[in-house]
Amino acid sequence: MPKLTIGQVIQLEGGGQATVLSEIGQGGQGAVYKVDLYGQPMALKWYSRPSDTVYANIAGNIRKAKPSPSFLWPEHITSPRADRCFGYLMRLRPDGYHELGQFILGHVRFASMAAKFNAAMLICDSFMQLHMKGYAYQDLNDGNFFINPADGDVLICDTDNVMPQGETTGIRGTMGYMAPEVVCGKRPDRYSDRFSLALILFRLFFNGHPFQGKWFFSCPCLTENNTKMLYGTHPLFIFDPDDPKNRPDPAMQRSLIRCWSLYPEHIRRLFIGEFSHQCLVEDPKNRALERLWKQHIEQMRDLLITCPECGEEFFATSDRPVSPCFGCEKDINTSVRLCVNNRAIPLVDGKDIYIDSDNIPDGRVESGDGGMVLRNLMNSDWKCLTTKGKPRNLKPGDAMPCKPGIRFSVDIRGINYKLSITKI
Repeated sequence: MPKLTIGQVIQLEGGGQATVLSEIGQGGQGAVYKVDLYGQPMALKWYSRPSDTVYANIAGNIRKAKPSPSFLWPEHITSPRADRCFGYLMRLRPDGYHELGQFILGHVRFASMAAKFNAAMLICDSFMQLHMKGYAYQDLNDGNFFINPADGDVLICDTDNVMPQGETTGIRGTMGYMAPEVVCGKRPDRYSDRFSLALILFRLFFNGHPFQGKWFFSCPCLTENNTKMLYGTHPLFIFDPDDPKNRPDPAMQRSLIRCWSLYPEHIRRLFIGEFSHQCLVEDPKNRALERLWKQHIEQMRDLLITCPECGEEFFATSDRPVSPCFGCEKDINTSVRLCVNNRAIPLVDGKDIYIDSDNIPDGRVESGDGGMVLRNLMNSDWKCLTTKGKPRNLKPGDAMPCKPGIRFSVDIRGINYKLSITKI
């Protein structure tokens, strides 16, 4: 199919037109162009192979609201042409966002671990909303996600493969990201999405692939049969507790091995369960829901602290009053905790406090003249009871000492949260 030309006018279904400004890039399905829609810059994905099924699916998705703000959802589709070629318009990706693969390769780095966790939680939340609305994405891979390294904001593209659960465009996915049952010939669905989500999170956290260890690299040639075995019929997690033959190579994958050891045990257990033979092959419907991933990532974010001595970010121990820094190995006092429901957040200098699962901090721990204080970063009061049982309102911007025994009542979006400061 010939390329669109600069200045070419594209007619849109239902009226209106867009003018081609420049080419952004080429892909397997076609090309992406920057276009002008009555003064508004947008992106146009133009298909190289006409498909009535894809056209009908995109037109249907446009009529429905996008599942979450993170999706670069189709907004307009072009009018049918005699040659049946078409495209759709979506919001243009802003500057400052980088493809997930660039983070995995180490070409782009997050500003902080908190930004990485924000990205992971947004990805989980977006797919939870997608599945709740009856869709399946069907082709998750690291090229679908664009992330702002400063704050972890996420944009999800390539939504043209999104279809109602049980339907398919014929796209099976990307090898290395496809669920084992899809590799073996089954249709992708929400359960295969959840496998791909777990794989994306593993790559995001550990910069490696969960099935590419010594056994994988010993394969002399990735023929079709070998690829089907390694990713489909006999996938083996590199940290499988019962079968060590696919462990990471100590010479080639030292960073992956060290990274795995530094993450909290609860998230490692979740990955081990998700990449067990049961979830991989026996019962794909037993895979973890997006909500469970969010809870575990939230728990990691709660335990994340910065060493006051060397500035290294590391995870506090969940049940001990001191936590050794991963960088300088100094023991940090993490005995004072803020309890939020069943969560316990260590109160150390500079710690951001997230009361709910939003990515905006609600409070912050700071060093005061008399010790640590907890500052209210919200736009509403926190109702407090002092250690002597006296009521007090902690107004926006105000702070209170981090003293065990103080209790708080905080309302966020219609939900009341009970908080208390304790010591372990």
